[in-house]
Amino acid sequence: LLATLVDREEARGGSALVLTSDRDAFQLVSDRTIVLRPGGAGRELERVDRAGVVDRYGVLPQQVVDLIALRGDPSDNIPGARGIGSKTAASLLQRHGDLDGVIAAASGMTETRRSAIADHVDELKLYQRVASMDRAVAGVEPPADGEPDWLGGAAAARERGIDRLAERLEERARAAGAA
Repeated sequence: LLATLVDREEARGGSALVLTSDRDAFQLVSDRTIVLRPGGAGRELERVDRAGVVDRYGVLPQQVVDLIALRGDPSDNIPGARGIGSKTAASLLQRHGDLDGVIAAASGMTETRRSAIADHVDELKLYQRVASMDRAVAGVEPPADGEPDWLGGAAAARERGIDRLAERLEERARAAGAA
């Protein structure tokens, strides 16, 4: 849903702030979309823009899905290509552009890398699909523009037992003069 909302907001010329701790959402970052990651206790929200994705992973936001496919993501049960970690995956993507480019170039790599990539193309393509956020969920439209309802968000967080998040949202409400 987040990806669809971001896509629809950008399509109508708007910009989006995505509040999530899920780093998979870095694939949504663009010139008009920023991911806000909740910090730990007492820390500010981290703003992750295009430069932030590059600093963190060494790839552009549009390459995040391919990075995940190659290096894997244990939190999503994506094993990735055997023996290829974050730095190697980023280097391959920097050199070859995307997963298809990496696969096409595999024949010129060391035997270990070639085998990890060329012998597992179907799996890597599956990992790529699993890591991709769907940007076209039918019937999903962005909400009307307006100021965030910090107190409403805090109440929803409290109802779900997420008290630390509720406290941070209440602090935001006080800072915005809503409380």
